[in-house]
Amino acid sequence: MNKTTKPLVVAIAVATIGSLGISPALADDVAADPTTTTTVAAKSGTRGEATKAVIAAIREYRTALREYVKTAKKGATPEFKAAVKAYAEARKAIEVAYRDAVKDAIEARKVAGQADPSKDGKKAAQATFLSSVAAAQAARAQAIADLGAAPTK
Repeated sequence: MNKTTKPLVVAIAVATIGSLGISPALADDVAADPTTTTTVAAKSGTRGEATKAVIAAIREYRTALREYVKTAKKGATPEFKAAVKAYAEARKAIEVAYRDAVKDAIEARKVAGQADPSKDGKKAAQATFLSSVAAAQAARAQAIADLGAAPTK
């Protein structure tokens, strides 16, 4: 078949199947099991019953979630809240120290690059920068390990 007759043959096949009352998507299913019938339920109002059921389930879930959050907040003791706050502050201090170390390494690289603008000078400055950042990462990782896990109830 050439390119112009293929669409024509497909259109004729679809029209033939459509005139028999079978949609092309169900043609294979009907051929495999000729006793299968498809029924479509009529919608009541603007939304179908299944859609209304899903919306109701979502509303129930949201209500249950709100209640859970309220009870979880009530169950948190002042000691637990203080422990969580202290952990967060310690973690923040670790991250600030890391950022400061990286900023210092960047500044040192700029100064070294300006002091010796040759290719070898820039390579040496970059190597020093990379080692400084690696040391800062190692220090941060060790501080986080020393801090331990976050408090749990």
